Amino acid sequence: MSARLIHFLPDLNDQSKTKGMLTVLDTAPEHIKNYCFADENDRTYQQLCKEFDEEHYSLYQIKCICGNTEWNVYCDPNPTVKAICPKCRQEITVYDLIYYPAAVKCSRDDDVFTQEAHNGITEFKVYVAFEYVPEEWEELSKDPDYRFNDDITWCCIYLKCGDEIINIVNDETA
Repeated sequence: MSARLIHFLPDLNDQSKTKGMLTVLDTAPEHIKNYCFADENDRTYQQLCKEFDEEHYSLYQIKCICGNTEWNVYCDPNPTVKAICPKCRQEITVYDLIYYPAAVKCSRDDDVFTQEAHNGITEFKVYVAFEYVPEEWEELSKDPDYRFNDDITWCCIYLKCGDEIINIVNDETA
């Protein structure tokens, strides 16, 4: 199975690793790349692929290292999004402006994480789309410390709840 990649990155085929029916993509931001998968058999993934059918976006489904695809999701107003696997209790940061060089995080002392819930449901499949602007990559790639996968300009996070897809983050980082 080949993953549908919605963005352009140099030598992308050399950067993916197949794991069963899913493909883990090394082009996701460093802090989350081990949890980012493209699953063309997932209907929600297919539907979101149509929405983000542009070369500058990367769309992923978030999957735990234990194999679980459902998460308890927590957000604060920054917005920072964390997810905890209800099966193995693995906690990950899905989105936090401190990880992206183009972003400026304005933390507030009173920021509190609240759990996402919809119609009494607190476990969700999580999908994340990152936007990259490749115009500057050629010049930036000359810098050995530059990591294009952390240089995102926009992030959208979706939760799958029954038949609904809920957008919880639509944030420009730059």
